[in-house]
Amino acid sequence: MWTGSGAHDLVNDENSAEWDPSKLQSLNGGYVTDLMGLQGSLRYISQRFTFGTSDGEKYLDGTATAVADNVTVSYPNGNFYTLGIGYMSLYGGGSFTYDLPNGTDWTLKLQLYNGYNLGAYPSLSYGLHMGSALHNVSGKLFLGGYDRARCIGEPIAVEQNSTFSLADISLGVAQGGSAFLNNTSSATEIDGLLQTNTSASLPLSTQPDPGLPYLYLPGATCAAIAAYLPVTYDAGLGLYLWNTSTDQYKDIISSPHYLSFHFHTSGSSGATQSIDIPFALLNLTLNWPLVSTDTQYFPCRPYDSSDDSQPSVVLGRAFLQGAHLAQNWGTGYVWLAQAPGPSFAQEDLRTVDSDATSLTKLPTADLWNATGSDLEEKAP
Repeated sequence: MWTGSGAHDLVNDENSAEWDPSKLQSLNGGYVTDLMGLQGSLRYISQRFTFGTSDGEKYLDGTATAVADNVTVSYPNGNFYTLGIGYMSLYGGGSFTYDLPNGTDWTLKLQLYNGYNLGAYPSLSYGLHMGSALHNVSGKLFLGGYDRARCIGEPIAVEQNSTFSLADISLGVAQGGSAFLNNTSSATEIDGLLQTNTSASLPLSTQPDPGLPYLYLPGATCAAIAAYLPVTYDAGLGLYLWNTSTDQYKDIISSPHYLSFHFHTSGSSGATQSIDIPFALLNLTLNWPLVSTDTQYFPCRPYDSSDDSQPSVVLGRAFLQGAHLAQNWGTGYVWLAQAPGPSFAQEDLRTVDSDATSLTKLPTADLWNATGSDLEEKAP
């Protein structure tokens, strides 16, 4: 559905003055700047986006866009890198107003609504699976629908565009013996790992966010998980580094060991459903300028929110490698579901109607560990 946008001149008289990243806001709180340590300046511009649809190209002129002129992502040890990716807003609002340098208010359309208003897709909705380039799982984003082949578990739904309720986190092995450390009973599942250092009680409000890279979990939770893994915490990076010379590391990332997130399926109590992220997807690589040589890391970033208006847990792209996220702004429903590994089924595109309050999984879907066998074989 997305064909890219041809180069053209910016509408300079519609550019805003520069502004600080601290003004960035997300749906459930302005946590992005703090979690990524953003510094620098941005500005708003008016831009054209081009969508390719079954009816031909649609031109989204006058779309509000934030440009990062010189924004860096900083780490506790002082290292940083320049933000090198853009952000495509999936917010369903109709317009956005900002100040021009002369003090005039300027209102522009937002891209998701703009495309919907032009008939490029049937609803203010999207379906997203980040996938993994390393493991040949292509990313997939559809506006106005979703690929059911990327939705192999029963979707977990929340209403009113709210956060999900995370009941617990566990470790597991889908097949074979366990290579987890300190597992004296050789259990194939270790639960009770969702813990906090604060007065917050379970379940924890949880926001999936593809604009952020890591798993932002309470510090006590990261420590509880790490106790069973061959990792070492690097305070300067705020991340856990894999001890790659150990046999346990090789076993954990090359067999169906997984990190499981258990969400309540209705409200904040009662039945739960899990989404399992294979550790092969959580064996990521840091490189220069953050480290001098390529370094494998486990993307758990300790995060203890003191702001009740913000989620207690934020699950970024590391999580969405193995999970499918969908949202219908028309009805306020948001869904999470288990996503497949490399052996996923043929594309099965489904429209999300403007009044839709439910999604369906792929009826013939295999278990995630069946679709992930190639993923484990390709683990470095």
